[in-house]
Amino acid sequence: MGKVTNSINDQLSTDLASFLTSLNPELISQLTDGSLDLTSYQSVVESELQALEAEHISIHREVIQDDVQCLKQEVDKCEATLGNLQETLLGFSADLSGLSGDIQHLQNQSLAMALQLSNRTKAEAALTLFLQKVVIPPNMANAIIYDDIDAIFVACVMDLEAKYEYVHGDDDPSNNIPGDVRDGSTSTSVARSSFIPPPPSQTVAGREVKAHLERLRLKAIERSRLFFT
Repeated sequence: MGKVTNSINDQLSTDLASFLTSLNPELISQLTDGSLDLTSYQSVVESELQALEAEHISIHREVIQDDVQCLKQEVDKCEATLGNLQETLLGFSADLSGLSGDIQHLQNQSLAMALQLSNRTKAEAALTLFLQKVVIPPNMANAIIYDDIDAIFVACVMDLEAKYEYVHGDDDPSNNIPGDVRDGSTSTSVARSSFIPPPPSQTVAGREVKAHLERLRLKAIERSRLFFT
């Protein structure tokens, strides 16, 4: 406890010595001989403190005002930048909306074109198979009419008979579907097609080929009879 008291006394002595050192000689002389009116001197000190305080407040206001003005300018710049950024983002959003619509339109067109292509491919494959069933190749007709009766002749006659049965099989609805598609023996897209050729009697090719098939069939029968007699 005594050490703490001595430390405080030493600090007070140091502060008093520093205060006395800062006073002017005249003030020290008046304080020494007791002629200094402490009440008046207190008023003077308070006035000086108030003046110093007012001066510091004025300086602080000027500094703060400049800082506030700079801060306001920076805030205004930031608001302008954010406004421009918002306009840019809105424009970008509008562009994305338009692009999304264009992509959807292209997708719809692509699906429609894919469907058209698929239908056309299926119809083409089925039509090709239908024509193979009704058209008489020239080499087959020549083999039946002019060539020797051999294995090729027999194969052509069997092919002719198949065409004849197909063309004249309108009474049976299953005859309108080619045999290799009906029994599942083909692996092409024709087997997967839902397109069924019309009955031969309802087509120009079918009606025209009937007479040719009949004459060619009679010729094959005639040559076969001659061959075995």
